[in-house]
Amino acid sequence: MASSHSSTGSTATHSGNPFAPLSPGAPPPAATIALLNIHGHVPVTLDMNAANFRQWRTFFDLTFKKFALMSHIDGTLDAILVRHDPQWLQIDACIVSWLYSTVAKSIMDHVYKPQTTTYDVWSSINNLFLDNSLHRAVLAQQEFHNLYQGDMSIAEYCSQVKQLADTLYDVGAAVTDPALVVNTLHGLNPKFGQAIAVLGAQKPPPTFIETCSYLRKEETHIAHSLKMEAQTALMAAGSNSSVPKPPSPTPSSPPSNGGGARRKKRKAGDKNRASGSTSTPTSRSPAPGTPFAPQWASAYNPWTGVVQAWPINSWRPGVLGVCPGAAPPQALTAFAAPPSLPDATSPSVPPVLFSALHGMPTNQPHGGEWFLDTGATSHMASSSGSAHQDGFAPM
Repeated sequence: MASSHSSTGSTATHSGNPFAPLSPGAPPPAATIALLNIHGHVPVTLDMNAANFRQWRTFFDLTFKKFALMSHIDGTLDAILVRHDPQWLQIDACIVSWLYSTVAKSIMDHVYKPQTTTYDVWSSINNLFLDNSLHRAVLAQQEFHNLYQGDMSIAEYCSQVKQLADTLYDVGAAVTDPALVVNTLHGLNPKFGQAIAVLGAQKPPPTFIETCSYLRKEETHIAHSLKMEAQTALMAAGSNSSVPKPPSPTPSSPPSNGGGARRKKRKAGDKNRASGSTSTPTSRSPAPGTPFAPQWASAYNPWTGVVQAWPINSWRPGVLGVCPGAAPPQALTAFAAPPSLPDATSPSVPPVLFSALHGMPTNQPHGGEWFLDTGATSHMASSSGSAHQDGFAPM
């Protein structure tokens, strides 16, 4: 009966390595294999959608080599010849349980067989991922050359590039390292244009590992630059909003000339009174304790200035001219009315207007209403009057 535990030729020669074991090809006892936690050696769960077959297979290859279990998967030992060896059968059952516990349920449904061996399960899993290698190679090549970074980070992008390269290697269309670097730079985001120029100018060309390392550093540098630009823009906006606006200029009062200015104003007032015309007095600020008179809402007051007023019946021209004895028109100056009745002692009523209003005759010879002459060429009256402006009727 053949056994994988045969110790023929197991005597080690200590001339090369004094620490070499006595039986280099012998696996550990079945009790040790049964207590082994496979997830500590194979930390990957094989899944059809995860594209991690290469990693899963690499971890199992290392585990089989560490514990001298390659004879269970490489087909060098016929299981029929060792079917009576309980030690080998126990180890083989442990390996089958490892395979089932490290694959997804969908894969286990495909490869599960009752009373199977490690070699059968291992071959079924490999065929599930590696069959139709030519068709898989065509699809993997298309996806490999059409891969672009887009919004992915450098770590995610390089990981996908490497997974596609591993898939091509598994189906017999291995990608060389320079071709892997070229395809990686081809699908980069345009913001890494400077990095592409730097990596393309290196002599000798960088490896795939060096390319990924440089791109990760460049990604960090770009993110830091964008952060600093955003902070600078925020600080500039805050400084502009905090600058106080210059105050609006206020009209300054003219310098006082003392008694000379007052004498000039008094002479100008006497001159105006002598000529029979009135002038608009200069506005003065009210004395303390005097009630404030409301001003017009706008700067223009249409009811100020020199106007003419006369009785309607006494000043209406007739056909033969002006009626004899009619009171002549009076020129008055209109100002904004104060809120209270005019008083001689009130500083808001001009003295000229106050004296003119009190000096008007109270009894008119002909009576009638008063109206304002604004200087227009025609007026509205209660009667039509003469139809001819020149005062002469046709003969």
